[in-house]
Amino acid sequence: MAKEILVNNLAVLENRIPELAGRLKNLGVDPEVIREVSKTGIPVMKYKDRQGNIKSIHSAYDPLKEAGRAIDWEKCAESSFIVTLGFGYGYHILELARRLRPEQKLVV
Repeated sequence: MAKEILVNNLAVLENRIPELAGRLKNLGVDPEVIREVSKTGIPVMKYKDRQGNIKSIHSAYDPLKEAGRAIDWEKCAESSFIVTLGFGYGYHILELARRLRPEQKLVV
């Protein structure tokens, strides 16, 4: 499924920003996504890198709690726009959205 999403996203990008699509294709990214369940029963995502090592995207224990700790809220609290790269299962997005003031904007 991750491969399908990547292919579809690259196709859209090819129409809108061909140069960027070409650069991304040349990276040779072909992720193998592994879905597991954390110790708290919440889904987590891992991937296999080019050397075959398994890397976690989320905490294997409590991804919701870890998302709250990972955000530097002092910097975010002063900003009118917060930009985050990457989504995973969106635990950090949920935490940011929970803390945002009405006038702040979150860009994912």
